[in-house]
Amino acid sequence: MHLYSVLLYDTNYSLIYKNFNLSEFYFFVRSRIENAIIEIANVVIKNSNQEKFYQITEKLEDKTFHIYIYFHKDRHYIALTDDKYPANVIMEFLKELTDNEYNEYNEYTKYQELWQKYQDPVSVSKILQVKIQLEATKVTMLDSIDKVLERGDKIEDLIKKTEELEDISIKFKANATKLNSCCIML
Repeated sequence: MHLYSVLLYDTNYSLIYKNFNLSEFYFFVRSRIENAIIEIANVVIKNSNQEKFYQITEKLEDKTFHIYIYFHKDRHYIALTDDKYPANVIMEFLKELTDNEYNEYNEYTKYQELWQKYQDPVSVSKILQVKIQLEATKVTMLDSIDKVLERGDKIEDLIKKTEELEDISIKFKANATKLNSCCIML
């Protein structure tokens, strides 16, 4: 789950804030990716209606990316994530960004804090935390069921062997009685 970038534009489509996390990509292509993201964002913003929220899915080679566009008052927010980053968390992130007014004097300190906070969506989203706990519980339950089934198989094997021993002991007793009948002790 990766949050690759967030961009903030004003009403004149001027980029007033940007942040990128492209550490997953090779060092020498990061600046090209950054420029491509900004160019795509410029085109998307200028050609989109001023509605509330957009999600665009793009596929590049073997990776799927989501571009989220959020319009609020006189600001345009764009975020780029991979396909595993939850949409509800990115919506929460963009709405939190809108709650913090633009102020060039504080150098977007609050934006930086939010950027860092949302790099790990699990730490932010209670729903994701519950999903992860449920998944862990599910794995534990499946392991327990497998162990019970294995134990059941072992018990069935023991029952089979016990029945075989019982049959052998009955035959042994019958043979021993037959052999002992020929020899009478005085």
